[in-house]
Amino acid sequence: MKTTLAALLLGLLVLGGYTTPLLAQEKKKLVQEYFPLKIGRRWIYTLRVTAGKNTQNIEYTTKVVRKEDVDGLGVCLVTEARSIDRLFATEYYQFDEKKGTLLNPRRTEGKATANFKKRLLLSEKVLADLDKKEQKPTAWPWASADGRAKGTVTVIGREVLRIRNYGNLHCIVLKDKGVFTFRKGKIRRHQERTIWLAPGIGMVKEFMQVKTEEGQVTLETEALLKHHES
Repeated sequence: MKTTLAALLLGLLVLGGYTTPLLAQEKKKLVQEYFPLKIGRRWIYTLRVTAGKNTQNIEYTTKVVRKEDVDGLGVCLVTEARSIDRLFATEYYQFDEKKGTLLNPRRTEGKATANFKKRLLLSEKVLADLDKKEQKPTAWPWASADGRAKGTVTVIGREVLRIRNYGNLHCIVLKDKGVFTFRKGKIRRHQERTIWLAPGIGMVKEFMQVKTEEGQVTLETEALLKHHES
C-alpha cells in the first residue's frame, strides 16, 4: 500500500507554501512576501494521505532550486518537491513586476508536464484590497494548454491559523478548484485545494480532496509546515 499511496501523491504536492501583519512600509511587494521564492529556501512538511480506508503519513521537502529560462515561457523560478530522494513534482513560477502578479505556467509530475494558460495565483492589487469591507473574493480562471484541465484560483480572505512551532499566523487563504480529464475524456476528477499562506514564510497548510463526478472522495491529503529555512 505504501507504493500505491506514494504514486497517488505525484502531482499533488505544490508549493503552495507567516507570522505577523505586514507593516505599512513592507507593503510594496506583497506577492513576494506570501511566495518568498528565494533560491535555496526550503520548506519541510508532514503530509497525511488517505485513500479509501488506508492512511499514510510521510515527510516531504519543497525547495527553490534554480532560475530557468524556459522556451515559450520566459524566466521562471523553479521548485522541487521531494520525499527522501524521490522527486514528486516540479513547479514553475513567474513574478510580473509591472503587473504585480504571480503566475504558475508549468508543472511537471514524473514524466508528465502540464502547461497552463494564464494560471494566476496572486496579485498586489487584490492583496492590498483584502481589508476593504466590501471586498468580495477574487477568482481567476485557468486552463491547461491541452484542454484536459480547467478551474479557478480564488483569494478567499484572511484567517489566523495556529501551527505547531509557529504559534498564531496571520494567513491569506487561496482555494484552487479544478476539473481534470483522463483517458480521452472517459474519466473526470474534481480536485479542490485550500492553501494557507503567511507573510515571510510561504505555504503553512494545504488541504486537498479529489472527488468523482458523483461526489465520492477518492483521495484526501493534508500538509502542515514542520520547519522552513530562509
